[in-house]
Amino acid sequence: DIAFLVDSSGSISSTNYRREKAFINAVAKSFGISKDKSRAALVLFSNSASTKIRFEDHSSTASFTVAVEALPHERGFTRIDRALEVATREVFPNARKGVYQIAMVITDGKQTQMDDTKDLREVSKPLRKAGVRVLALGVGSGVDEKELRLIVERDEDVLLAKSFTELISRVGALIESTCNLAGKSFSYSKDFIYR
Repeated sequence: DIAFLVDSSGSISSTNYRREKAFINAVAKSFGISKDKSRAALVLFSNSASTKIRFEDHSSTASFTVAVEALPHERGFTRIDRALEVATREVFPNARKGVYQIAMVITDGKQTQMDDTKDLREVSKPLRKAGVRVLALGVGSGVDEKELRLIVERDEDVLLAKSFTELISRVGALIESTCNLAGKSFSYSKDFIYR
């Protein structure tokens, strides 16, 4: 079961937001969404965070893709902490027991510091303690690598890319290693083209 925690803040241009959604759909296609195989959920974050797709919502890659394409671009701040909280509270309690669980955080920026901002190491701890593998994908020059390392268990679970276009060319190896750890075979779609 994989949950995408998706940056929908104002720092992402409309073009890059479309690419971000295309990337998510390419990853979902590679895993193959179905009742019996992989399931996908999605949390959108900016000023706040909310569950837009639950694990039980889609039993095919096609219907998941339609839902992702319909996601609004919320703009606003970058509250990664709130996305992690929502994933812990609302998403992963509905994950299947005994199934490998992944939270994939995708952002092009740094956590917005406000009076109520929570420490990323602390807010990600419940997920990691529950056995969820947290992956942090940072895109562009605005990300803080040290900050992303706070939310993951292992340094290799942070992937940095200069652009969303570059991200898709590099994520295959990361997903392959994730699947290998879960004891699953993997077939990544290398023919995906951004529009």
